[in-house]
Amino acid sequence: MVEPLSARGLMLGIVPDASYEEQSLTLERGDRLCLYTDGVVESRNVAKESFGQERLERFLREEATAPASELVQRLVERLQDFRSDLPAWDDLTILVAEVTS
Repeated sequence: MVEPLSARGLMLGIVPDASYEEQSLTLERGDRLCLYTDGVVESRNVAKESFGQERLERFLREEATAPASELVQRLVERLQDFRSDLPAWDDLTILVAEVTS
């Protein structure tokens, strides 16, 4: 199951004294937290379609059994395939954390 978080805010460290919305959640063994910048979902292909939230969520469901250590690399590869020969026009920052105990 993929459950998007609703908290949003500026990039960390960009604006001194910025305030951020907080959100709490309980993670259990085997749960993962996937954090990413907008460059992931806004990646575009040659038809100018965005990768989008739906594709990202579908990818995360399809790759649910992949080790967290491989998940990021697989997502980067999926984004490269999606963009084809187009370069990334924005940063792609992805962090996957998994609860192991």
